[in-house]
Amino acid sequence: MKILFLVPRLDKASTRLRVLQYIPFLKKDGIIPTVYPVSGNKITKWFIYRKCSDFDFIFIQKKLFPSFELHYIQKRNPNIIYDFDDAVMFSSKKRALHSSGRLKRFEDIVKYSVKIIAGNHYLKGQTKDFNKKVEVIPTPIDLSKYTIKKIPPQKKMVTIGWIGSKSTLFYLENVYPVIKDILTKYPNTELKIVADKFPDWSGDRIIKKMWNEDSEPDDLLDFQIGIMPLTDDPWSMGKCGFKILQYQTLQIPVVCSPVGVNNYMVEDGKSGFFALHDSEWHTSLSCLIKNPYLRTEMGKRGRKKVEKEYSLELMAGKFINFLLGTG
Repeated sequence: MKILFLVPRLDKASTRLRVLQYIPFLKKDGIIPTVYPVSGNKITKWFIYRKCSDFDFIFIQKKLFPSFELHYIQKRNPNIIYDFDDAVMFSSKKRALHSSGRLKRFEDIVKYSVKIIAGNHYLKGQTKDFNKKVEVIPTPIDLSKYTIKKIPPQKKMVTIGWIGSKSTLFYLENVYPVIKDILTKYPNTELKIVADKFPDWSGDRIIKKMWNEDSEPDDLLDFQIGIMPLTDDPWSMGKCGFKILQYQTLQIPVVCSPVGVNNYMVEDGKSGFFALHDSEWHTSLSCLIKNPYLRTEMGKRGRKKVEKEYSLELMAGKFINFLLGTG
């Protein structure tokens, strides 16, 4: 079987995690993958489109095409598989308001697809009026890349950590008043941000680390509490919670907003805490700061959940079975 993967960019997180991670597993199963980013040169792009008929399937990852492009691809090869892990039918810049253009492109690609892979159940629900052949496959995590954290005995600071991109930075900014108060109340705490852009916050206990794919797992090793704040809106409901997987894989307890997939990834009071309002964020963070034993136990439970439900090996099997029609 030969599959052409059309992806937005090779360096995009969704491409790395939902396509490139699977390539070795596909090859091992005798599937021949070709990956092409469609945001490049227009001439080269159309040359690739003309080649679509040479493949058994066209796998489109997240991209929403203009109708004439999608129609051309579908005419060249009707065996389209669509994968998405964000609420792409909404406009993120408009804070999840409906965009008639994006919604139409989403409906078209869902209708054209012979199979669909959604990153969570909320996203699956967005397809129900147009296509029933949908499988939920969460974004997997490669456990071998994440060494379980070991806090040096001499480390006295409790590091609250957040990892994300500039497009999600506003989530962190929403809880900054609480974080600022926590840093003031507990002199043994610090905030570490791993990102590609940083807020204009200063202070001896605010650490800013530029995101790098190669050093990403090591950059999280300092975290003793991982946070994932979200706003309760349709765009955020589409998030697939990969940062929570990263925290839990390293046995880091989580404090997060009870929005969307977070409700399934974190067991409130067991592997972390849900925090809806500022007072809950303050209480949850304070509890974990003051209780190292609780941090350890919650971290262990989070790791077990990831191993059981989100490992790359497990999801690769599910992914391939769905592609082959056996799952």
